[in-house]
Amino acid sequence: MSNYFEKLFSEFKIKNVLLRNRIVFLPHYTALATMDGTPSEKEIYYYTERAKGGVGLIISGNYAVSKSGQMHRTFINASDQKVIPVFSKITKRVHNYGSKIFGQITHAGPTKMEKPQSDLWSPSQIIEGSSGTHTMKIDEEEINEVKHAFEKSSKNLIESGFDGVEVKIAHDGILRAFLSPHYNKREDKYGGSFENRARLSVEVLKLIRKSIGFEYPIGIRLCMDEFEDDGYKLEDAIRFAKYLEQNQLIDYINVDAGTTWLSYIMQIPPMSIPLGYSEYMSASLKRHISLPVIAFGRINDPVQAEMILQNESADLIGMARQLICDPETPKKAKKGDVDGIRKCIACMDGCVGQCIQFQPIRCIQNPAVGKEKFFGINKLKKTSNRKRIVVVGGGVAGLKFSEIAAKRGHEIVLYEKNNFLGGQLNLLKKIPFRNEFSEILRYLEFQLVKYKNIEINLGFEVKKENILAVNPDVIIIATGSQRYIPQEFQALNTYSSIEVLSGEWNEGKNIIIYDKLAKNEGLGVAEYITEYYDNAKITFITPANNAGEDINFLNLDILYRKLFESNFKCIPYHEILKVKDEKLIFVNKYSRREFIINKYDSFIYIGDIISVDNLFWELKGNAKELYRIGDAKAPRLVELAINDADNLARSI
Repeated sequence: MSNYFEKLFSEFKIKNVLLRNRIVFLPHYTALATMDGTPSEKEIYYYTERAKGGVGLIISGNYAVSKSGQMHRTFINASDQKVIPVFSKITKRVHNYGSKIFGQITHAGPTKMEKPQSDLWSPSQIIEGSSGTHTMKIDEEEINEVKHAFEKSSKNLIESGFDGVEVKIAHDGILRAFLSPHYNKREDKYGGSFENRARLSVEVLKLIRKSIGFEYPIGIRLCMDEFEDDGYKLEDAIRFAKYLEQNQLIDYINVDAGTTWLSYIMQIPPMSIPLGYSEYMSASLKRHISLPVIAFGRINDPVQAEMILQNESADLIGMARQLICDPETPKKAKKGDVDGIRKCIACMDGCVGQCIQFQPIRCIQNPAVGKEKFFGINKLKKTSNRKRIVVVGGGVAGLKFSEIAAKRGHEIVLYEKNNFLGGQLNLLKKIPFRNEFSEILRYLEFQLVKYKNIEINLGFEVKKENILAVNPDVIIIATGSQRYIPQEFQALNTYSSIEVLSGEWNEGKNIIIYDKLAKNEGLGVAEYITEYYDNAKITFITPANNAGEDINFLNLDILYRKLFESNFKCIPYHEILKVKDEKLIFVNKYSRREFIINKYDSFIYIGDIISVDNLFWELKGNAKELYRIGDAKAPRLVELAINDADNLARSI
């Protein structure tokens, strides 16, 4: 199969640095550092894991060049020499596994994640769009401080064994802010004309070159389009790239787009943005320069990556979330195990969704992320005590447990009452902005058919006596959960989300959705209806202050855009009080004023979920070892079901 990826697995040189393949692990914030801005042991194992997986180049970062340049205290301060010992361990281990590593450096400028925000260094004083905070216009003395901070940080990277330096002129940071007409309103030598707005970046690059010499590659991560009305566009970025190449200031360009936080969906696209959406940017850039170009933007498949290279849209393939989700993507692709690659679904829940809360990076599919020292590649140990394990339930928790336990050598007998596997994933994937959850099911099903020590029984609703007759050593109850509508709220044509997504409802035109939870489920059902029922008019009522307020804003923004373009009305901070004579009575949770809905065709109640755990309690005291996992333990998110199952399977 690797013959099909001829370009992807060909060697490539950036300046004098030879890469074993064209796959690049892109820089990103991990929230794995300490609160004083120094790298932790977790960082060492995190990057080592990607090198073990076979990536050609790792670009770690984004490292702050000074204390004033940190987006948050957990952003590593590369100008502080105390980072060198840990950085040196990272580079040494990455090199031991055959990868090369560059370090990306930046100054956060007008973009900070701390609240309340500290000084936002900016070319001009404006209101920063995401926070409403006024930025601080920096003077020439502070500009010089920024320049020398980049210089000092680049020296520290090289002293630590990095193979090259990348300067961030991308979706956030002071250098892009100076380049951007949106941020830069100056009238001195650093503002106004294109050349003046580019001046700070040019001066920084010249200082770094003078500092580290010509032996080491210097590249940039370049925002190709800010996607803001008064920001710079693709043609402006190409002009800047040509200018840098003509002046021999850089050795490659790592493509990027969007801004933090105003057009972030183009920077870190959710699954509603198509795979490979930004290929046109790297392709356009390549037509105008001869420097190596790294593509980015929802690339999660080696076939897709090879096509980009064959199309000459880029020289190298950048992946961040895909290599978080499956660090062994390069190794698997090279040996032809394409179906065995666990693909990132761009859900934004584990990685970005965690980091923006300053929580260590995670992945809903890969429980090892951030815990590579204990759960990484080759850490799963074969059992010395093979057991016969009955798993009841073929949803995500049952499947994940079966995968890990089978890999360890246990004998698995799985029972699923339906004629198909996947449980509620089969309904979740029907929601347009969650449709790629089908990939989780595809991957787990593929894993199960690989192992001869797994027996799968479909269409079999197992009873207590059936299980005990098998005489298992261990019983795993993974029977999931079900929706529950309290009797007092059941009106004419009342439905759960499950009934709607299963098509077991009479939709009508005037639809009331009551969402008690404010998570993905409620707005997901609303989006499903607007997508597939043309004449639907939705009134969405929730006790929360905002519809879907528990959804991370990276997904919520684009979902709001779609819903409010349809016939969708939201009424927040209202609880359902009662149903009387088929009238729905709601109350404002603050004022306690009631309002009544008399006419509707369908009422969708989203709230109570209960574990299907009857079998667990029947077996309690009658089994050698008995466990419940996933929703059978407590209804929760997919990520927690996978973690729950993985942890238990490793311990038996």
